[in-house]
Amino acid sequence: MGEAAGAGTQEVPGAAQAHVQKCKPSVLTKELQHLVRRKNPGEAALLLRRLRAALVEANIIHHNCIICAAERAGDWRLSTEALAETRCRAVPVDVISFNTVLSAAGLWTRAVETLQALAAFLSPDATSFNTLLSACNQCSAWAEGLDMLRSLPSRRVPPDAFAQSAAVSACSRVKLWETALRCSPEASDTVVTLGSAVKALEQGCQWQAALIHLDGSSCHCNVVVYSAVTSACETSSAWRVAMNLVEDVVAGRLESNIVMQGTAMKAAAHDWRHALDILARMMQDGLEINTIILGAGLSALLRASQRSAALTLSVEMLTARVSIDAETYGTMVAACAPLHQEKATELLHQAAQDGLAQMLLTKDWPRQSFALVLPRESGALPEARLAEWFHRLHPQQLGQGGWSSAHHQGQELLRKTAWLVWPPCECAYDYSDTRQEAASNPEMRAILEEITKYVAAACGVEDNPPNSVNLNFYPPGGGVGFHADDEDLFDGLRQATRIISLSLAESETLGKRFFEVTNLSLISWLLLLFCPGWRGLKTGVCLGPVINSLVYCVVIVYAFSKHDPKSLRNLEGISAFFSDSDAVLAGWLHYCVVDPLIGLGEVLDSRKQKVPHLLVVPCLLLTMLVGPAGFLLYLFVRWTVLFVRDDGYMS
Repeated sequence: MGEAAGAGTQEVPGAAQAHVQKCKPSVLTKELQHLVRRKNPGEAALLLRRLRAALVEANIIHHNCIICAAERAGDWRLSTEALAETRCRAVPVDVISFNTVLSAAGLWTRAVETLQALAAFLSPDATSFNTLLSACNQCSAWAEGLDMLRSLPSRRVPPDAFAQSAAVSACSRVKLWETALRCSPEASDTVVTLGSAVKALEQGCQWQAALIHLDGSSCHCNVVVYSAVTSACETSSAWRVAMNLVEDVVAGRLESNIVMQGTAMKAAAHDWRHALDILARMMQDGLEINTIILGAGLSALLRASQRSAALTLSVEMLTARVSIDAETYGTMVAACAPLHQEKATELLHQAAQDGLAQMLLTKDWPRQSFALVLPRESGALPEARLAEWFHRLHPQQLGQGGWSSAHHQGQELLRKTAWLVWPPCECAYDYSDTRQEAASNPEMRAILEEITKYVAAACGVEDNPPNSVNLNFYPPGGGVGFHADDEDLFDGLRQATRIISLSLAESETLGKRFFEVTNLSLISWLLLLFCPGWRGLKTGVCLGPVINSLVYCVVIVYAFSKHDPKSLRNLEGISAFFSDSDAVLAGWLHYCVVDPLIGLGEVLDSRKQKVPHLLVVPCLLLTMLVGPAGFLLYLFVRWTVLFVRDDGYMS
C-alpha cells in the first residue's frame, strides 16, 4: 500500500512528523481527517506507515480515513489496496469500509467484485446495494441493476426508495420506460420514487403516463414532481395541460420554483396572454426572472405579432437589470424591427457592452434561417480598419469594372451593387431586374479578398471562408434599415449556406454638412483681388466672414463637447483634438474668417498709402494660402514703397 501511494521514498511533512512524535491516536485521527478533506491519500498512507513503525496502534477509523481519501480522490485501485492491507493487518473491517470502496468503484463490475468480497465476511446493508445500483445507473447497466433489485428480498434487505429510484433511472437512460415503471410497482408511494418515475416518463415524452402516476399517487407531491410532469407536457406540446398543472400548484398552496415557472413559460409560447400572466405571477412571488424565461415570453409575443408588448417587456427587463444572453438580445432586437430601429441599435450597443461577442439577431425557424451579429465594439474589427475599407471601396476611389447600377421593376435604384466570386465558381447574381456579373476591377477584387479573409478570421471561419461577395453601396440619404432577403439562397431548408454580412459606413458629421459654407470666403478674395476701389468693398468682403463666424460658433461648441478641455494643455492633446473632423472644420472656418479680414486690411492700407495694387496682389494671394507669410510680405512691400518714395524715410 505504501508503494501504491507513492510513499516509499518521501519524507513525512513537518506537521505530520510532529504528530508522529506525539503518538496520540486522537491527534492522528485529526491529521488523517485533514488529509481526507485535502483528498490526499498518498500522504495519509505514508503517515500511517510511519506510525506503525513507531509502534503506534492504528484502528479501523484510521484505515477508513485512508480509504475515504482514496474514494474522494477517485482512486478505486488505491482504496481497494487500502482495504486489503487493513484486512492483512488483522484490523477488523466494518461495512463502512466496504461501502466507501463501493462508492469509489464507479464501474458496476468493480462494485460487484467489492460487494462479493463484502458478502464473504459481513452482511451488506441497504447502503451497499444502493451504491451498487447507483453504479449500474451511471453505466446504464439496467439489466444488472434490475437483477440486483429483484434479489434484495432473498438477501433479507428490503428495497428502499433510493434503490428503486436508482433502478428506474438506469432503465430511463436506455429509454426503457415501461421496464422502469415495472421495476418499481410501488413508485407512487414515496416522493422519491414518484419523482424518479415521472422523470423517466418526462425524458420519454410520455406525458399521459406521467399524469396517470401523478393522479394515482398516494403521497404528498412536492413542486419537484410537478415540475417534472410540467416539463413532460411542455416537451410533448401539451401546453394547456402544463398550464393546468401550474394552476394546481397555486391552488394547492405549493411554493412554485423557477424551474417549474420556466417550463410553464416555454409551454405557454402558444398563448402570449398566459405567458404574460406567468411573468406577472413570478414577479409577484419574488422569483428571479432569468434570460430563458424572458426569451420564452418574448418569443410568445412575437409569434402573436405583439411587437409593442414585446418592446415594452424588453425595456422593463433592461431597467430591472435582468441578466440577458445573446439569443434573448436577438429576440429583443427582432421585436424592435422594423418600426423601432433606433431602439434596436441601442440594444446592439448594449449587447456589445455586456461582452456578448456574437449574438443571435433573428431566427426564422420555418426556413431554418438564422442571423448572428458580431458587434464592432467587441474589438474584432478595429474602427480604423473599417474606415479604411470604406474609403478604399468608395465608388469615387475605384475606376471602371467595379460598381454598377441596380434596377427593380424597370427603375434604377439609388444604391450601387457589385458581385465577386472566386474560382472555380463563375456564376452571376440575379436580383429582380439586375443580373450582376463578377467584378473585373482588379483593385476591387484585391480589397474584397483582403476583407473576406479578415472578417472570416474574426468570425472564426478562417478554415472555410465564403467564396463569394455581394456588395451594396448606399449614398448619403439612401441608407438601408432592417430588411430580409427572400432569395432561395437564404432558405436553410433547401441548402445550408453560411452568409457573413458586414456593414461599412461613414458617420455623418457637422464637417460634412457645413463644409460648403466655407466657400463664401472665395467671394471675399475675388472682391479684394479685382474690385479694390468698389464702394461696397467692406460690406461685400465681410459678408462671408460673418456667416462663417456664425457657423464657427456652432461647430466649435460641438467639437469641444466631445473632448475634455483639460486635454488641450499639451501638444498631444491638441493633436488628438484636431484628429476629429469637426475640430478640423472649426480650424478651417477660423482661417476662412480671419484671413479675408487680413486681406481687407492690406487693401485698405495700400489705398491709403498709395501702394500700387499690382504689388499688393501677390501679397493677397500669399495671405489667402498662408496668412501670416502673406501679411509679412505686404509689410515688406509697404516699407519698400514708402522708403523709395520718401528718399529712405518711413512715414
